[in-house]
Amino acid sequence: MRAAQRIVLIVVSLAWPIASHAQDGVSGAANTIGPCRQVGLNLWGVSYHVNRGTDYDERNWGAGLTCYGRPDVKWLGRDENNRVFFEGDALVNSWRGLVLPLSLGVDYTVKNLDACRLSFIGALTVAYYQLPERGVSEVRWGPLPGFALGCGHIRTNMILVPSPSKQPLSAVVASMSVLF
Repeated sequence: MRAAQRIVLIVVSLAWPIASHAQDGVSGAANTIGPCRQVGLNLWGVSYHVNRGTDYDERNWGAGLTCYGRPDVKWLGRDENNRVFFEGDALVNSWRGLVLPLSLGVDYTVKNLDACRLSFIGALTVAYYQLPERGVSEVRWGPLPGFALGCGHIRTNMILVPSPSKQPLSAVVASMSVLF
């Protein structure tokens, strides 16, 4: 088992009980852990790269946790589902190395669809990124916009990864979150 896969397995092993604890003995709106109004267990999986000429691995398995909060600030608007979040993940990147991103962002409701909710995600992310084929590791940072569709406790997320080159989009990355 490669080191990146071991780290992802460790994160899943640690994240699952923490996220499960968010539900134990608590119900409704009082479902909190510290500053978190809600906790999400993130399960990473796939990506699509605009540059089809490179040998990217588009299976990006990993896991992490998201802490959602609702501070009392006017810029979040009146919708109680608008919130801020802090997220930490570990996953295998498209170069078959490890990426450890930390994000701070906002989640704004775009449209309520009966029992589902479409939202815009905007995050500032800092990530430790391994590039094993080049034999280097680096820290990357920048804004990551995206969208999410959530129905009940399940949420699918689509993140748009900008490109530093002339082409504005590098990749689209998808994950699923289980909310507790």
